[in-house]
Amino acid sequence: MRGFRLLRRVRVLGALSTVSVMAGACMVGPDYVRPSVEQPARFKSQAISEAGPPIPEEWWRLYREPELDRLIATASESNQTLRQAVARVDEARALARVAGSYLYPTISNNPSFSRTRYSANRDSTLTGQKVQQGVTVNDC
Repeated sequence: MRGFRLLRRVRVLGALSTVSVMAGACMVGPDYVRPSVEQPARFKSQAISEAGPPIPEEWWRLYREPELDRLIATASESNQTLRQAVARVDEARALARVAGSYLYPTISNNPSFSRTRYSANRDSTLTGQKVQQGVTVNDC
């Protein structure tokens, strides 16, 4: 048991001495002077406030690649104009509103009135005998 305690103390002292040596290695002497660092006048990337160089309208021509030129030409020929695209979006929205309108109840106004006078000289549809008096029927 006594040997175990001694071994334990040696380990703790060894760990403490290691930590103190490492901490001492990080310390700076009293004559330390921070080295000067030259700041570049301008960084590689431009500042936000500066305007960037203008991008050519046909930027893909900078690559001088005939296949890319052909692909851009094909896309431009088959592409819709902006007005056509806006018109199609407006049309789709209108059709969606029309389709959604069927979800609501509808009210119709179709007034009608009919007046029918049945004679007293007719046979009854139920009994087949003569009816005693005439009848007027109003249907609204």
